Amino acid sequence: MLEFSWAAFGFTVVNFLLLVGLLYRFLHKPILNALETRKRKIEEARNRAEEKAREADAAREKYEREMSAINEEREKALSEARREAEKARESLLAKARKEAETQVENLKRDWERQRRDAVESLQQEMAETALALTKHLLIKLAAADLEAKFREWRQAELERYLSEHPIEDTAPIRVVSAQDLSEDDRKQILEKIHAAEEKKEVRFETDASLVAGSRIEFSSAAIDASLAGVLQDLRDATPDESSADKEEGEEK
Repeated sequence: MLEFSWAAFGFTVVNFLLLVGLLYRFLHKPILNALETRKRKIEEARNRAEEKAREADAAREKYEREMSAINEEREKALSEARREAEKARESLLAKARKEAETQVENLKRDWERQRRDAVESLQQEMAETALALTKHLLIKLAAADLEAKFREWRQAELERYLSEHPIEDTAPIRVVSAQDLSEDDRKQILEKIHAAEEKKEVRFETDASLVAGSRIEFSSAAIDASLAGVLQDLRDATPDESSADKEEGEEK
């Protein structure tokens, strides 16, 4: 059985206090320092983490702003591209419409020209046919009576011309007839011309294309009393439907 001893108790207390002092001296402060160091490191790590989080938030916000700007630029570019494409489409359509209208107008003009040419050609053929028939009939009917009519016409026109136009030039006067004129016809012509100009030279010629009658040619005028002249006047007086069509087209 253990016995209590104050000396042993005191020694134990002293040893305990000494142990506590040693522990406090050599163990407590290092532990506190280690804890403080760990706490500081933890705080620094937390601060760095918060800083990193703030930087990450800032980077995310910057990224979002850049993405928003990129999206806006993309939408703007797409909108501009759509507008340009629409303009190009409208331009192509307008060009195509204009070309189509031009082609239609060209076709219409070509058709109208071909129609006028065909009508003009047909009318010309009809007129030539009619004149040919008229000429043929008149040639068959040409006789002394017809020549007499042309002779009277020639003499009347010659008398009228000489009364209104004095002969002042020196050029000879040509008398062209379908057939050789008789002496009486020549004498009548010479009498009228020499009555106006006594020494005027007169030349007599023949031209079968006149068919009947004669033609008196001065230097600046002519008296046409021939069947060919009548036929030419008839041809000139024939209405030209193609000209009327052209005038009508211009009015439209």
